[in-house]
Amino acid sequence: MENPRPAKSCKVHEPGELDFPRASAAMRAMIVSDTKLRDVRFHTSADLSGSDARSKDPEYSCVYAEVQFARVADPAGRWDSCEVVGVGISFSLGRGNELLLQAANLLSRALCGISLGEVADNFGAVWRRIVGADDGQLVWLGPEKGVVH
Repeated sequence: MENPRPAKSCKVHEPGELDFPRASAAMRAMIVSDTKLRDVRFHTSADLSGSDARSKDPEYSCVYAEVQFARVADPAGRWDSCEVVGVGISFSLGRGNELLLQAANLLSRALCGISLGEVADNFGAVWRRIVGADDGQLVWLGPEKGVVH
């Protein structure tokens, strides 16, 4: 029996030539202007909330991250007010929160100045920049090793 659908030819793309939609001018104008990190803890070990066979005294905790975006400066050099805030959370069971918070502090250094357009156009390159793939010191912490994953 003959296949009614002809085989599609696949094109191998060069880096920078991918078929992803490109970011709009509005996305390119949104630049990371600030990051805020908070160590949030819920003292659940007092009544053993969330305890199990492995976690005898969990303190449900998280690092709460806010990434603030502002529009590119106008010709006079003024920035628009913050219009967009992205939020992320990373959970732990207590003392591990110090590691998460320190890792978030180290990684957040690479965020300032990145545009939403860069993220939309090439998320992989932005991810490698943020996680320190080219940083000879941070690369030993992850992402596959856990601390910065």
